[in-house]
Amino acid sequence: MSTLAINVSSVISSLCYSILKVEPYTTCSYNCIYCYGRWYRLQNHTMPRPQYDVVKEYGRVARKLSKLGLRTIPFRLSTLIEPFQPVEQEFKLSLKIMEISLKNRLPLIISTKSTLFSKDKWFKLLVELASQNLVVLQMTITTLNDKLQKVLEPKAPRVEDRIEALDRVIVENVPIILRYQPVIPGIIEFEANDILKLARELKVKHVILEFLRCTTDELELYKKLTCTNNIYNTPWEPYSPSRDDVNVVKPPLHYRVKILNDIVELSQKYNVKIALCKEGLFIYDKVYDCCGITYLNNAMLRLTLREVWDALRRGHNYIDYQLLLKAYSENPLYITAINAKHYPKTLRKPLLHHEKVLRSTLMSPHIKRLTPLLELKNGKVHLSKYKLKM
Repeated sequence: MSTLAINVSSVISSLCYSILKVEPYTTCSYNCIYCYGRWYRLQNHTMPRPQYDVVKEYGRVARKLSKLGLRTIPFRLSTLIEPFQPVEQEFKLSLKIMEISLKNRLPLIISTKSTLFSKDKWFKLLVELASQNLVVLQMTITTLNDKLQKVLEPKAPRVEDRIEALDRVIVENVPIILRYQPVIPGIIEFEANDILKLARELKVKHVILEFLRCTTDELELYKKLTCTNNIYNTPWEPYSPSRDDVNVVKPPLHYRVKILNDIVELSQKYNVKIALCKEGLFIYDKVYDCCGITYLNNAMLRLTLREVWDALRRGHNYIDYQLLLKAYSENPLYITAINAKHYPKTLRKPLLHHEKVLRSTLMSPHIKRLTPLLELKNGKVHLSKYKLKM
């Protein structure tokens, strides 16, 4: 797989638009205990190292896309590391990526817990990108409790400092998305109101929610950390949609639905839009894509199960891959297997691989574990009769 793309998986390939990435460093020094990166990184460096080859490849692809006049799925800076961690002040690779994006008019999604974006050259570039609608800034906040934050994110900046940094860029019209991630059972019940109230005060575009996933061995840790542990005494669901023997789990569906119903009520109270990340519960989304791609210039989407669900809601009796492709292949907002041939090989191959996995998902009975809103009958995908209790 290309260094500029997330590896294929049934979850990512079926549910996520944002499959392109640029990772300037090998690892992250923040040591957040919930970090998913520790499951995926091949390197196990204790000190982040610069990835000059990745930045160089990003520059090459950016120039080619610009020369060909092609729009693209936005690149994410970044997925498994903090792009503005302390080493960035020495190596400035994230700064270089921002420069490349601005020069070639490539849309960029920045995911961070840092405050460096509000300073010096980073701030200037961020404002310039925003002035051309080429960036959205996603700020992660996991808890507003100082003591909990020190346990969950021992080396990340304080939440108060992150909010202060956001205040500086908001006045420059930089679009902000708040990532309330991971949503931790036993914490969300007591903080949801304050989180959504904060989102209103910050005037964010929307709030992304993604429920905790962790190993079964870690459940006891979260049980001890949280204010209530009832949910930790019930079985959690396998994160894998096709295997029960995988050690990574997520909260049961009935719990997630209950919490989301409460959050919907609060979001209406504060007039804040919400979106879910890789949950497959599209009925709760109040914006089309959780990442904020539709806020950006020169940006495109890819086919996911959301498009399947949308097509069925619009009147299709069923959907298979060929019908899905026909429905979206001429839509200028989408990169599909048909028009992906125009893209550089570095992007074309992963785009096609992800769509291939989506195609196999549409023929799999495990589709119901990716989203309870869909089901497979006689080789065709239909709307499920499952009703969310909203």
